Amino acid sequence: MPLRLPARSGPAGTSLVYQGAGMGAAAHRTLRIAGRAMLLAVAGCSHTEPFPPGSVDNPGPYDGTIPIRLTLDPGVDQYPGWLRDGTGLLYSYEVTTSPDHDRCLGLLPPGGGIRRVEQCATGDIPHDSTNALLSSASGPGGRLVWVDVVGLRTLAGPQGGGIRVGRLGEEPSARLVQPLPYVSPGGLRHDMATNLAWLGDSAVVYLGNELIHFAACSTCKLDTVPAGREIMLLKVGRNPISIEIIPGTFEATSLSVAPDGGVLYFTLAGDSRVFGRDLAAGTVAVVHDFGVLGIGRDVSVNATGLVAVVGGQVIYYSHPQYGPLQVDQGGTLYHLDLMTDVVTQLSAADRLARHPALSPNGRQVAVEITPVGQPGPPDLYLYPAP
Repeated sequence: MPLRLPARSGPAGTSLVYQGAGMGAAAHRTLRIAGRAMLLAVAGCSHTEPFPPGSVDNPGPYDGTIPIRLTLDPGVDQYPGWLRDGTGLLYSYEVTTSPDHDRCLGLLPPGGGIRRVEQCATGDIPHDSTNALLSSASGPGGRLVWVDVVGLRTLAGPQGGGIRVGRLGEEPSARLVQPLPYVSPGGLRHDMATNLAWLGDSAVVYLGNELIHFAACSTCKLDTVPAGREIMLLKVGRNPISIEIIPGTFEATSLSVAPDGGVLYFTLAGDSRVFGRDLAAGTVAVVHDFGVLGIGRDVSVNATGLVAVVGGQVIYYSHPQYGPLQVDQGGTLYHLDLMTDVVTQLSAADRLARHPALSPNGRQVAVEITPVGQPGPPDLYLYPAP
């Protein structure tokens, strides 16, 4: 039965949803990792040319204990995403030896090991700015879509950049398909794009985010909170390229597309439900309600299963100046069997999960993990799915 989406409060909304103990000042400190990630980077890459495609001997992960830890470096490792055939795992990583903390894209073997490919932004010879390749998605015919942003090293967020389409290892020849920032057709500002996914062979969907910069108190440091605004449909096969809003997705926090491209799954700020939009019919229904487990976000699907981050250290509140904001430091990873509606908890309560990626065969989940009580950059882990 199609479901009418609940009314969402606009910038003047006053609703408050709180999840997780021990937030306090930490909540208003926001997801500093998420804010930093907009500009952090990977040094060790040349700014004159990307690493070429290639392969090396991959002995596998450092430790085979479940969950398998995929990354060990001291920098930020984020935004895991699988190749369409499941033969590799893309992610964004920081190389801390870089003076400007650039971010690059890396490709890991599906079970962990040594990076097969590394791709960095080009052109920053004096290292006076931070170049970051962030969220990405594997597409048809070996194509890749990713977010490429740049900003001064002293700023909390990017000054510009865009969404690019190209091939891994061929960054200089990539096509800029949507500049950032921009104002959407609905009049909202989008500074950043996340949750990229291909829809067929000539369109991409993504979440347009506004980056809110503020300090929680007069003596607090400036933080950056990504606020989901709208899910966008970007038709990259046309000339000129066209962009439009997916209706009913104001304050969306994540999205994923069914393997056959027929259904768009998404979550909304302050909401425990996962929604599904039939893209042909335009109808929306509740796929699952996590209820008392808490706010659901970071959804990822395959043909038979769905994973999401639920509850944990997340707060949805109305900021007196900026309106409704969801501040998210991570939560618990859950798996939903779409055939039986059985929910299984995957991650332990002492681990904060973000941005999971369910493998195409549904057997593994790659996810960012930060241990509770141990602030620092996240690493990638691999969990078996039920």
